[in-house]
Amino acid sequence: MLDGYIPTDSSGLEGRIGYTSTGGIPARSGLVAGKADDVNYYQVADDGTLVDTGSDFTVYNPFSLPVSASVYVLCKKVDGVWIVDAEDCSS
Repeated sequence: MLDGYIPTDSSGLEGRIGYTSTGGIPARSGLVAGKADDVNYYQVADDGTLVDTGSDFTVYNPFSLPVSASVYVLCKKVDGVWIVDAEDCSS
């Protein structure tokens, strides 16, 4: 945040759906976020089908727990980098 600026809407925010590889995304270690360079970028078709774009992108994990392998994640762009925001959890 810059000088106490708090956005009042989400019009400038970017988000993506990703699918993690068999390695998942490691947890943060101290002050170093976990990182995966091979998260598959998905889009949602008009009928709701998730479609693999064929592109990978880099996602950082600032949390103390790793992101599982082969799960969908919601990612948002923070200061120009993709950050995992939510993980598809299974029991």
